[in-house]
Formats: sequence, C-alpha cells, structure tokens
Amino acid sequence: MNRTIHRLSNHYILCGYGLKGEHILDELLRTKRKAVVVELHPEKIRRLMDQKVMVIEGDATEDSVLKAAGIERAAGLVAALPTDKDNLFVVITARGLNQKLRIVAKVDEMDASKKFLRSGADSVVSANLIGGMRMASELIRPDAVTFLDSMLRDNSDLRVEDVKVNASSKFSDKPLKECKPLQSSHVLLFSVKHADNYEFNPRPETVVHAGDTLVVIGHPEQIATVRNAFQLNAKN
Repeated sequence: MNRTIHRLSNHYILCGYGLKGEHILDELLRTKRKAVVVELHPEKIRRLMDQKVMVIEGDATEDSVLKAAGIERAAGLVAALPTDKDNLFVVITARGLNQKLRIVAKVDEMDASKKFLRSGADSVVSANLIGGMRMASELIRPDAVTFLDSMLRDNSDLRVEDVKVNASSKFSDKPLKECKPLQSSHVLLFSVKHADNYEFNPRPETVVHAGDTLVVIGHPEQIATVRNAFQLNAKN
C-alpha cells in the first residue's frame, strides 16, 4: 500500500474517518477520485483496509504522516478530525507542505472560521450551519431537496462538477456554441464562472476564457469527456 500511495498524484487526503469522514470518503470514491485516509484508530484502519481503501496510520498534524500520504503531490485535503484545534493544526501543517493544495476544514465554532482561512484553509464547513440550511430547505423547497437527494444518494452517479478551462485549451476564447464536446457529451451546462462572477444559464454566444470554470451536471464519464476536452492542449 505504501508503494501504491508513493506513486499517487492529484489525489485527495482525508484526515479523520469519523461520521462525517465516512460520507466524505464515500463521495470521493463514488465520483472516481483517488483517496488516502489518515487515521489513528486501529479498528477504523482495519475496516478501511478490509474495504481496500488506501490508509496511513498516524497523527494527521505531523509532517511525516502527511508526507507518507503523498501531500506534496495531492490535489486536495479535508480536515475532518473531531476538534477545531486539531483541524487547525492540520490546516497549518498541510499548507506548509503544499502551497497549491486545496484545503477544506470542518469547523464546529463559526467564530473560528476566519482563523482557519488565515491559516491556509481555502474553505470551511460548519455542520451546524449546513444542518440548519437543510432543515429550512426541507420546509420550503421539499421537491428540490428530494431531487438533490436522489442525485447524490439513491444509487445515482449524476453529479454537479467543475470543469476548468486551461490556458492551452483549444476552446479558450471560443463561444460556447463552438465548444462541441458540451453538446456531444450530453452534459447540462448551467453556469460559467468568470473570475469571481457566475453567469447562470449562459447564452450560446458566451465566450469562455482561460481560467474560467464551467459548472455542469452529468454522469462521471460524460463529465470526464468534457474535462479532457477543455484541458487538451490546442496543439493536440
């Protein structure tokens, strides 16, 4: 397993396999992402190994443990340990080892969010906030919630995904109507992000540029087709 992890790149590291960590790992694996779990408890480690999940035993706040998980080659990391203090240490350690890594951290106290962001987290998630929003949504938009649940939970592989437009892409500086993979793959494009602004339901004449993000919904193989097309070098 260590040799396999050593060969990984652009993978995701999950620090903490608790109640939330189980759901995070499930989503990573269902969407065909390569994932490595960092966990301390032997029983959880045995369970992960029985499921053929790549796992590193150790304290996720230590440099050597994160290096063993391939942090220097990873695309992202989730800090999902039980306490805010431990997750903050993970964020600081991870950011020091990989400046390009995307880091998402679980927080219990929303007052700590700014501290996490200053310390290197790209995003923080409060279970209390998400839970409250979910309950309000169940109250006022139940059909929309049911649709999202069926998409994410009920044996569906339909997903909403980001697709980056590379600087070298042959579709950079082209209008959407000329981006044939969007039509041929049958994904649904419902937003284009230009810098910090989202254009919802973009028109066919909308021009996409390097650095833009397409927000699409589709099956993993459809999304992979679009992602490959928009990251393909124009010379290829």
